[in-house]
Amino acid sequence: MSFFIRNKKQINTKSRKRKITEKPVIKAKKPSKADLEELTSDEDDDDEGIGFETQDFQDSSDVEEDLTEQERKVQLAKKYLEEIELVEKEKLNDNKDNHVLKKLETVVLEQDGKLRINIADRLENASVICSKFSGKPHRSSITCIAVTSDSKHVYSACKDGIIIKWLLETRSKVCSSPFIKTDRKSYPCILAVAVSPDNEVVASGDAQCNVKLWSSSLEMRHIFSGHKAAVTGLAFSFECDTLFSSSNDRSIKVWNIEDCAYVETLFGHQSAITSLDILSKNRVISSGGTDKSIRVWKIQEESQLVFNGHSRGIDMVKRVNDQQFVSCGEDGTLSLWSILKKVPTHTIPVAHGYDNSSSEPNWITCVACLSNSDLVASGSYDGSVKLWKITPKRTFEFLQNIPLPGVINSLVFTSDCKHLVAGIGIEHKFGRWKTIKGVKNTVAIIDIALRPQ
Repeated sequence: MSFFIRNKKQINTKSRKRKITEKPVIKAKKPSKADLEELTSDEDDDDEGIGFETQDFQDSSDVEEDLTEQERKVQLAKKYLEEIELVEKEKLNDNKDNHVLKKLETVVLEQDGKLRINIADRLENASVICSKFSGKPHRSSITCIAVTSDSKHVYSACKDGIIIKWLLETRSKVCSSPFIKTDRKSYPCILAVAVSPDNEVVASGDAQCNVKLWSSSLEMRHIFSGHKAAVTGLAFSFECDTLFSSSNDRSIKVWNIEDCAYVETLFGHQSAITSLDILSKNRVISSGGTDKSIRVWKIQEESQLVFNGHSRGIDMVKRVNDQQFVSCGEDGTLSLWSILKKVPTHTIPVAHGYDNSSSEPNWITCVACLSNSDLVASGSYDGSVKLWKITPKRTFEFLQNIPLPGVINSLVFTSDCKHLVAGIGIEHKFGRWKTIKGVKNTVAIIDIALRPQ
């Protein structure tokens, strides 16, 4: 009995220890043949879902083996060309984006009045072309010229009261204004002409105190009457909705183009106003003739700035940029101004030499400025047009002398910097103090060649 009792006690202690410390071990069964078949079928289904097939690899390898060396070279060349095309397309897109960005930058700078274009250093010898237009030319002295903003058409007016529209590329006549006689059986002399920035409206000012609006095909639209003397200057605002006119009655009038209505009158000059130009969005600049003053009109502030510096009458004033302008006059001086100073920053006393008959300085009759650039042109009756450069130190530097006989009554640069248009007559646009014989009343086209940047 003792033997069996001792054995039972030993068995019980061992079983208790297993329950507390050790876990039961389960032996894995060997997979049967049916299980192996199911596993292989599942793997095949997974491969089909992913998309890998042994047949595809066999087909591609067979195709590569069938290709010859020449065909492989052709395939490589095609791939190389496709890569080149992709790179070139990316470059073109980048160039387009850069071009658009540059345009936007120029527009923003121009609106802020900070745009500066250096052209004078790229100027080469200019050639003069006095073309014979295919239509009837002007019969009297040309007084004023205007060029469209797209540099395609030129409008010229003269003392016989006719406006002619020319095509700049072919030097041919497009159309002309109708002949309108006055009570004295003579045509009213046109002294000023201007084109709106959108090229849709043409304005003219005549000696009969009228400001006339024309269409681009020179059909009459409207007549503004309010001045008491001859209209001598016209200028459109940048927004194309306002027209400014100056007159010998010593006033500047503001007109609304959309409503064809009078707005207001600006007073300040002590003598007849000879020219007018737009300095910036809300500022107008004018020259006062024999009162020897230049005035900058602040339209919104209802105030004006007065600049003095000429010893005789001022014939013309032109805008260079929002901060600078140029003036010329009877004393033969060419002056550069800044709105921050009441005196010229630089003056050339005898810009066109002396008159041989009277030993007086040659009268500078007109001046032209390429907007927001450093290029200026001046004209007189000494038989030449002079080109000048505005240096960074705000001084004039002589560039070139272009021979052009006759009285230069008007000069205008085209916006594309390719041409300088000159209106030539046998006498001054405001009178007959000096007459030059042997000269034709014509429009001269001066071609300007610029070196590439």
